[in-house]
Amino acid sequence: MRGLLISLACSLGLSACAYTVTDMPSAPYDSLQRETRIQTGDILVKYLAAQRRLWTVAGPMMIANAPLCPRRTVTPGFTVLSDFDLPKNLQDVAYERALLSRDAVVQSVYGQDAFAAGVRAGDVLLSVDGKRVRNAADFRARMKRRAGGESVTYGFLREGAAYTLTLPLVDICRYRLVYLAADREINAWTDGATIYVTQGQMDFANDRELAVVFGHELAHNVMNHTQKMKLNSQVITTIGHWTDNAFDVVGFDTDFEGLSRAALSEIYGVRFEREADYAGLYLLARAGGDITAAAPYWRRIAAEHGMDSVRLPLTETRSHPDDPERFVTLEKTRIEIEDKIRTGRELMPNLSRGYTYGQKFFWWERDNDDADDEPDDRDLNH
Repeated sequence: MRGLLISLACSLGLSACAYTVTDMPSAPYDSLQRETRIQTGDILVKYLAAQRRLWTVAGPMMIANAPLCPRRTVTPGFTVLSDFDLPKNLQDVAYERALLSRDAVVQSVYGQDAFAAGVRAGDVLLSVDGKRVRNAADFRARMKRRAGGESVTYGFLREGAAYTLTLPLVDICRYRLVYLAADREINAWTDGATIYVTQGQMDFANDRELAVVFGHELAHNVMNHTQKMKLNSQVITTIGHWTDNAFDVVGFDTDFEGLSRAALSEIYGVRFEREADYAGLYLLARAGGDITAAAPYWRRIAAEHGMDSVRLPLTETRSHPDDPERFVTLEKTRIEIEDKIRTGRELMPNLSRGYTYGQKFFWWERDNDDADDEPDDRDLNH
């Protein structure tokens, strides 16, 4: 009886609602399938273009600053991708749109030697040192355990015409680049092994500004900020835990552990951000980037945040500051770099204490030899 009453109430409620009055066409299933594939193809086109742009901006900077990076590998100066690198639901779409094939297709060219030699996006990589390359994964496997300066002969195919080139391998910082296509927030960050860039960031910044952002994130890795934060967190958490236990013995309920972690993030997080601004501008200059774009870009970010940026008390801080102090220090850094360029001095950040570039912070750290340095389905799933 109760169920009948509920059904009757629902029927009465629906009958009282307003309905559409036009005779609209329906969407057949096969038409929906075709449109889904078209839209999926459009998304894939945008994704591949964004990855190509990201590598074009970031690649030269990672090559120019390879001696400073704790993680390093070698590169021919271009990336390749096969449809097998994509999730299964995208492989057929990529093949239909002639975006990728079963072979290794050049996606981005960022190395000076490769670009000058004439390698172009869309070329198919056929062989390495005379041995056939089946796909992009096969190519990446062949590049492992090679040394910078080693010459490698590549066979390419472009519009039906085959050609060969011999290029030297160059050192490059070993950090994966992940483009977050579904994230519209203006943001970029690193975890010490991967640098993430959102769609919102790609839309907001032009290439000069994107290089500024990437230099900032790369500087976090060059200066081992992630590892330092982990160490600081472990030390502070341990001290706070012991303190809480000591007070608990005498009957006091405290949270020094939580307060210590908050203070750690407040103090060191901001200092590391400032250092990434400073060192990042040097990394940009070492790669021949436009250091004059930094301050105006962060000023645009501040405008996105509204009056909170200029109303922030001078004693208050946050992890990604965009207050006036940021622009003042960036302009001072620009002047410092330009003075070094003018007087022929080495473009290296001034150090207040001893630090050795290019070394891992923890001696037991090791690179993941199985990690790909190019986009794959994990990137697309974002």
